[in-house]
Amino acid sequence: MCNTAGLYHKLIPSIIKKWIDPDTFRIQQFIASEIKKKGPHSPILDAGAGESRNRTFIKDQRYVAIDAACGDPTWDYTNLDVIANLEKAPFKSDTFDLVICTQVLEHVQEPLIVLEELYRVTKAGGTLCISAPQGWG
Repeated sequence: MCNTAGLYHKLIPSIIKKWIDPDTFRIQQFIASEIKKKGPHSPILDAGAGESRNRTFIKDQRYVAIDAACGDPTWDYTNLDVIANLEKAPFKSDTFDLVICTQVLEHVQEPLIVLEELYRVTKAGGTLCISAPQGWG
């Protein structure tokens, strides 16, 4: 199966991505900058990772991709580390220095429970990066 997201990230220059999909481009630039702030071996959780596209930003941190793997049937979920429901994250409390959850909350049954879980697994002093689409102006 072809990883279209991976090809997009590898083959399309940033300047073109910025014009094709400016919202996604800004989110990815923000996530990349937050990952760079974390030290070597810092545990990073990508919650609702889909095709694990944020893995490309990882240099020497420990990246964990979790998703229910039931979204887009054309996606390649083989790069996920954990297949699970975000409403019951299978991690100990205070585990991750950085938790990423972008454009996911609108797809879950209980977004408040997911937010509580993401907060639970984020270490004290850690960073939680969340985005969700806005449906109206």
